[in-house]
Amino acid sequence: MSERGYTLIAWGFPSGLTRDQGMKYFEYVRRHARECAPEIPAECEFDIFASTHPHVMDGTLVPHLGFHIPAGVYWGASEKEVWGLLERLMDWIYKRPVEEMLKLIEGVDAPTWEELCGMKCYPVR
Repeated sequence: MSERGYTLIAWGFPSGLTRDQGMKYFEYVRRHARECAPEIPAECEFDIFASTHPHVMDGTLVPHLGFHIPAGVYWGASEKEVWGLLERLMDWIYKRPVEEMLKLIEGVDAPTWEELCGMKCYPVR
C-alpha cells in the first residue's frame, strides 16, 4: 500500500454482516458514496483497506473505508462542514437495516476479507 493519507468515513463492518458481506457492502458504499456526499471533489478516490486501529492494541487488522484527496486538489470545506459530512456518511453507512444492506450487495463483486488483508488496500493503486 502506498503512503496515502485518508479521511476515514467508516471503520469496522456494520453489525449483522459477515466479513465477506461487509466487504461487499463497503464496496457498494465506495462506489455510491457521492450519492450521499456529492460535495466531495470528483478527483478524490475512495478506498477500502485493512489496517491497525489505535483502539485495537494487539495489531489486529480492522476494515476501514476512506477517501484520499490527491495533492493539488483544493476542497475548501470548513472544519464544521467536514465534520457534518462525516456524520452524514456514517449515518448513511451504518443506520440502514441489515436486510437493506444485504439487498444492496446482491451482485456486488468485491475481494473477500482474507484477500483484502493480503493486499492491504482495494482497489490496488
